[in-house]
Amino acid sequence: MRRGALVLVGLSLLLTACASSTVSPLQTPDLRATVAAQVRATPQSAATLPPTAPVAATSPPSSQTGIVGAAPAAQPTATAGPRNQTVWIGNTDGQGAYLRRTPTLADRISPAYPDRTPLTVISDDVDGDGQRWHHVRTSDGTEGYVPVIYTLTVEPTVVVRAATAVPTPVPTAPLKPIVPPATLAPVPAAQTTCGAPPNPWGYNFCGRGAPVRAAPSNLCSYFSCIPSSWNSTNGYVAQCADGMFSHSGGVRGACSGHGGVARALNGP
Repeated sequence: MRRGALVLVGLSLLLTACASSTVSPLQTPDLRATVAAQVRATPQSAATLPPTAPVAATSPPSSQTGIVGAAPAAQPTATAGPRNQTVWIGNTDGQGAYLRRTPTLADRISPAYPDRTPLTVISDDVDGDGQRWHHVRTSDGTEGYVPVIYTLTVEPTVVVRAATAVPTPVPTAPLKPIVPPATLAPVPAAQTTCGAPPNPWGYNFCGRGAPVRAAPSNLCSYFSCIPSSWNSTNGYVAQCADGMFSHSGGVRGACSGHGGVARALNGP
Protein backbone atom coordinates (compact mmCIF):
# COMPACT_ATOMS: atom_id res chain seq x y z
CA MET A 1 0.00 0.00 0.00
CA ARG A 2 2.80 2.34 0.93
CA ARG A 3 4.68 1.64 -2.31
CA GLY A 4 1.64 2.47 -4.40
CA ALA A 5 1.31 5.81 -2.66
CA LEU A 6 4.93 6.68 -3.43
CA VAL A 7 4.45 5.87 -7.11
CA LEU A 8 1.46 8.17 -7.20
CA VAL A 9 3.45 10.97 -5.59
CA GLY A 10 6.28 10.48 -8.11
CA LEU A 11 3.90 10.77 -11.01
CA SER A 12 2.50 13.97 -9.52
CA LEU A 13 5.99 15.50 -9.25
CA LEU A 14 6.79 14.54 -12.82
CA LEU A 15 3.67 16.23 -14.09
CA THR A 16 4.50 19.30 -11.99
CA ALA A 17 8.01 19.49 -13.48
CA CYS A 18 6.67 19.35 -16.98
CA ALA A 19 4.24 22.10 -16.25
CA SER A 20 6.89 24.33 -14.61
CA SER A 21 8.44 25.25 -17.92
CA THR A 22 5.34 27.24 -18.82
CA VAL A 23 4.35 28.47 -15.39
CA SER A 24 5.83 31.62 -13.93
CA PRO A 25 8.12 31.42 -10.94
CA LEU A 26 5.60 33.12 -8.77
CA GLN A 27 3.20 30.17 -9.12
CA THR A 28 5.72 27.36 -8.25
CA PRO A 29 5.31 27.52 -4.43
CA ASP A 30 1.55 27.06 -4.76
CA LEU A 31 1.97 23.97 -6.94
CA ARG A 32 4.39 22.49 -4.50
CA ALA A 33 1.97 23.05 -1.64
CA THR A 34 -0.75 21.41 -3.61
CA VAL A 35 1.39 18.35 -4.32
CA ALA A 36 2.39 18.11 -0.66
CA ALA A 37 -1.27 18.15 0.37
CA GLN A 38 -2.02 15.42 -2.05
CA VAL A 39 0.88 13.36 -0.74
CA ARG A 40 -0.38 13.70 2.82
CA ALA A 41 -3.92 12.65 1.82
CA THR A 42 -2.89 9.75 -0.40
CA PRO A 43 -1.79 7.20 2.27
CA GLN A 44 -5.08 7.62 4.16
CA SER A 45 -7.21 7.17 1.05
CA ALA A 46 -5.16 4.24 -0.22
CA ALA A 47 -5.37 2.46 3.10
CA THR A 48 -9.14 2.56 2.99
CA LEU A 49 -10.42 -0.42 1.03
CA PRO A 50 -14.01 -1.17 0.30
CA PRO A 51 -15.43 -3.90 2.54
CA THR A 52 -15.61 -7.29 0.94
CA ALA A 53 -18.69 -9.54 1.22
CA PRO A 54 -18.21 -12.43 3.65
CA VAL A 55 -17.84 -15.79 1.95
CA ALA A 56 -20.73 -18.07 2.89
CA ALA A 57 -19.68 -21.35 4.41
CA THR A 58 -20.51 -24.26 2.18
CA SER A 59 -21.49 -27.40 3.99
CA PRO A 60 -20.34 -30.65 2.40
CA PRO A 61 -23.14 -32.60 0.67
CA SER A 62 -24.62 -35.31 2.79
CA SER A 63 -24.10 -38.85 1.62
CA GLN A 64 -27.19 -40.48 0.12
CA THR A 65 -25.70 -43.94 -0.06
CA GLY A 66 -27.93 -46.49 1.76
CA ILE A 67 -26.72 -49.28 3.99
CA VAL A 68 -26.73 -52.57 2.13
CA GLY A 69 -28.22 -55.35 4.23
CA ALA A 70 -31.43 -57.06 5.33
CA ALA A 71 -34.48 -54.84 5.87
CA PRO A 72 -35.47 -54.48 9.55
CA ALA A 73 -38.47 -56.54 10.69
CA ALA A 74 -41.81 -54.74 10.57
CA GLN A 75 -42.89 -53.57 13.99
CA PRO A 76 -46.56 -53.57 15.12
CA THR A 77 -48.23 -50.24 14.46
CA ALA A 78 -50.34 -48.83 17.26
CA THR A 79 -53.74 -47.44 16.33
CA ALA A 80 -56.39 -45.82 18.44
CA GLY A 81 -58.67 -48.41 19.98
CA PRO A 82 -61.48 -48.80 22.54
CA ARG A 83 -59.27 -48.53 25.63
CA ASN A 84 -60.93 -49.55 28.92
CA GLN A 85 -63.84 -51.01 26.98
CA THR A 86 -65.20 -54.49 27.61
CA VAL A 87 -65.38 -56.87 24.66
CA TRP A 88 -66.48 -60.49 24.49
CA ILE A 89 -65.00 -63.44 22.63
CA GLY A 90 -67.24 -64.51 19.75
CA ASN A 91 -67.45 -65.42 16.06
CA THR A 92 -65.47 -68.63 16.68
CA ASP A 93 -68.19 -71.19 15.87
CA GLY A 94 -67.93 -72.49 19.42
CA GLN A 95 -64.16 -73.21 19.25
CA GLY A 96 -63.08 -70.28 21.44
CA ALA A 97 -60.06 -68.00 20.93
CA TYR A 98 -56.45 -68.00 22.18
CA LEU A 99 -54.70 -64.99 23.68
CA ARG A 100 -51.19 -64.22 22.36
CA ARG A 101 -48.22 -62.89 24.34
CA THR A 102 -47.37 -60.68 21.35
CA PRO A 103 -49.50 -59.66 18.34
CA THR A 104 -48.41 -62.78 16.47
CA LEU A 105 -50.64 -65.73 15.58
CA ALA A 106 -48.03 -68.33 16.57
CA ASP A 107 -47.43 -66.92 20.09
CA ARG A 108 -50.39 -68.64 21.79
CA ILE A 109 -51.34 -68.68 25.46
CA SER A 110 -53.20 -71.93 26.20
CA PRO A 111 -55.94 -72.86 26.77
CA ALA A 112 -58.44 -71.16 24.46
CA TYR A 113 -61.08 -68.95 26.06
CA PRO A 114 -64.69 -69.92 25.18
CA ASP A 115 -67.23 -67.68 23.51
CA ARG A 116 -68.87 -65.02 25.72
CA THR A 117 -65.69 -64.61 27.83
CA PRO A 118 -65.43 -60.90 28.84
CA LEU A 119 -62.13 -59.10 28.15
CA THR A 120 -61.00 -55.59 29.17
CA VAL A 121 -59.09 -53.58 26.55
CA ILE A 122 -56.09 -52.05 28.38
CA SER A 123 -54.29 -50.14 25.59
CA ASP A 124 -54.56 -49.02 21.99
CA ASP A 125 -55.10 -51.56 19.23
CA VAL A 126 -52.08 -52.68 17.20
CA ASP A 127 -51.64 -54.08 13.70
CA GLY A 128 -49.38 -57.06 13.17
CA ASP A 129 -49.10 -60.40 11.39
CA GLY A 130 -51.94 -59.47 9.04
CA GLN A 131 -54.39 -58.90 11.91
CA ARG A 132 -55.67 -56.08 14.06
CA TRP A 133 -55.29 -56.86 17.77
CA HIS A 134 -56.87 -55.79 21.05
CA HIS A 135 -54.48 -55.65 24.02
CA VAL A 136 -56.68 -57.16 26.73
CA ARG A 137 -56.82 -58.52 30.26
CA THR A 138 -59.05 -61.42 31.38
CA SER A 139 -60.96 -61.62 34.66
CA ASP A 140 -58.22 -63.89 36.05
CA GLY A 141 -55.55 -61.26 35.33
CA THR A 142 -54.01 -62.79 32.21
CA GLU A 143 -52.87 -60.16 29.72
CA GLY A 144 -52.35 -60.71 26.01
CA TYR A 145 -53.49 -59.94 22.51
CA VAL A 146 -56.59 -61.25 20.74
CA PRO A 147 -57.60 -60.72 17.07
CA VAL A 148 -60.33 -58.10 16.78
CA ILE A 149 -62.28 -60.39 14.40
CA TYR A 150 -62.84 -62.83 17.30
CA THR A 151 -64.40 -60.24 19.63
CA LEU A 152 -67.83 -58.65 20.02
CA THR A 153 -68.57 -55.20 21.37
CA VAL A 154 -72.04 -56.25 22.60
CA GLU A 155 -72.46 -59.07 25.10
CA PRO A 156 -73.96 -62.07 23.28
CA THR A 157 -77.19 -63.51 24.62
CA VAL A 158 -77.79 -67.17 25.34
CA VAL A 159 -80.47 -68.61 23.13
CA VAL A 160 -82.55 -71.05 25.16
CA ARG A 161 -84.39 -73.42 22.94
CA ALA A 162 -87.75 -74.59 24.20
CA ALA A 163 -87.94 -78.30 24.77
CA THR A 164 -90.04 -80.09 22.24
CA ALA A 165 -93.14 -81.44 23.90
CA VAL A 166 -93.47 -85.17 23.58
CA PRO A 167 -97.05 -86.04 22.77
CA THR A 168 -98.71 -88.25 25.36
CA PRO A 169 -100.00 -91.37 23.72
CA VAL A 170 -103.77 -91.73 23.99
CA PRO A 171 -104.78 -95.22 24.92
CA THR A 172 -106.94 -96.84 22.34
CA ALA A 173 -109.40 -99.61 22.78
CA PRO A 174 -108.00 -102.95 21.71
CA LEU A 175 -109.19 -104.01 18.36
CA LYS A 176 -111.52 -106.94 18.33
CA PRO A 177 -110.27 -109.77 16.28
CA ILE A 178 -112.10 -110.11 13.05
CA VAL A 179 -113.63 -113.55 12.85
CA PRO A 180 -113.94 -114.63 9.27
CA PRO A 181 -117.37 -115.97 8.35
CA ALA A 182 -117.80 -119.71 8.29
CA THR A 183 -116.88 -121.15 5.00
CA LEU A 184 -119.91 -122.85 3.52
CA ALA A 185 -119.40 -126.20 1.91
CA PRO A 186 -119.92 -126.00 -1.80
CA VAL A 187 -123.24 -127.42 -3.07
CA PRO A 188 -122.88 -130.07 -5.75
CA ALA A 189 -124.00 -128.58 -9.03
CA ALA A 190 -125.94 -131.70 -10.14
CA GLN A 191 -127.87 -131.98 -6.86
CA THR A 192 -131.67 -131.69 -7.08
CA THR A 193 -133.45 -130.68 -3.87
CA CYS A 194 -136.99 -130.49 -5.24
CA GLY A 195 -137.49 -126.95 -3.96
CA ALA A 196 -135.41 -127.17 -0.79
CA PRO A 197 -132.67 -124.54 -0.37
CA PRO A 198 -129.29 -125.70 -1.77
CA ASN A 199 -127.21 -127.30 0.99
CA PRO A 200 -124.08 -129.45 1.28
CA TRP A 201 -125.92 -132.41 2.78
CA GLY A 202 -128.34 -133.10 -0.01
CA TYR A 203 -131.44 -132.38 2.13
CA ASN A 204 -134.48 -132.20 -0.11
CA PHE A 205 -138.22 -132.38 -0.54
CA CYS A 206 -138.03 -135.22 -3.03
CA GLY A 207 -138.86 -137.92 -0.44
CA ARG A 208 -135.75 -139.92 -1.21
CA GLY A 209 -134.70 -140.29 2.38
CA ALA A 210 -136.13 -140.23 5.91
CA PRO A 211 -136.97 -136.95 7.61
CA VAL A 212 -133.91 -135.19 9.10
CA ARG A 213 -133.85 -135.51 12.90
CA ALA A 214 -130.20 -135.01 13.82
CA ALA A 215 -129.64 -131.71 12.00
CA PRO A 216 -126.11 -130.23 11.93
CA SER A 217 -125.41 -127.12 14.05
CA ASN A 218 -124.98 -124.87 11.03
CA LEU A 219 -128.22 -125.93 9.39
CA CYS A 220 -129.66 -122.46 9.82
CA SER A 221 -126.81 -121.07 7.67
CA TYR A 222 -128.62 -122.56 4.69
CA PHE A 223 -132.25 -122.66 5.92
CA SER A 224 -134.44 -119.92 7.40
CA CYS A 225 -135.05 -121.29 10.89
CA ILE A 226 -137.51 -120.26 13.61
CA PRO A 227 -135.18 -119.39 16.51
CA SER A 228 -137.45 -120.68 19.25
CA SER A 229 -137.84 -124.05 17.58
CA TRP A 230 -134.24 -124.92 18.27
CA ASN A 231 -134.77 -124.81 22.02
CA SER A 232 -136.26 -128.32 21.72
CA THR A 233 -135.00 -130.60 18.97
CA ASN A 234 -137.01 -133.71 19.70
CA GLY A 235 -138.79 -133.65 16.35
CA TYR A 236 -137.68 -133.66 12.75
CA VAL A 237 -136.91 -130.69 10.53
CA ALA A 238 -140.02 -129.50 8.78
CA GLN A 239 -140.93 -126.51 6.67
CA CYS A 240 -143.82 -124.41 7.90
CA ALA A 241 -146.55 -123.01 5.68
CA ASP A 242 -144.87 -119.57 5.62
CA GLY A 243 -141.53 -121.09 4.43
CA MET A 244 -139.74 -121.02 7.83
CA PHE A 245 -138.11 -124.20 9.16
CA SER A 246 -138.69 -125.76 12.57
CA HIS A 247 -136.97 -128.63 14.40
CA SER A 248 -140.25 -129.68 16.04
CA GLY A 249 -141.82 -131.54 13.17
CA GLY A 250 -144.12 -134.31 14.34
CA VAL A 251 -144.52 -132.63 17.77
CA ARG A 252 -147.83 -131.11 18.89
CA GLY A 253 -147.74 -127.34 18.29
CA ALA A 254 -144.99 -127.42 15.64
CA CYS A 255 -144.99 -124.35 13.36
CA SER A 256 -147.64 -122.73 15.54
CA GLY A 257 -147.94 -119.15 14.48
CA HIS A 258 -146.39 -119.98 11.09
CA GLY A 259 -149.37 -121.69 9.48
CA GLY A 260 -148.56 -125.22 10.62
CA VAL A 261 -146.28 -127.88 9.14
CA ALA A 262 -146.20 -127.92 5.35
CA ARG A 263 -143.73 -130.76 4.68
CA ALA A 264 -140.78 -132.63 6.15
CA LEU A 265 -137.19 -132.10 5.10
CA ASN A 266 -135.77 -135.41 3.91
CA GLY A 267 -132.25 -136.68 3.91
CA PRO A 268 -130.33 -137.69 0.80
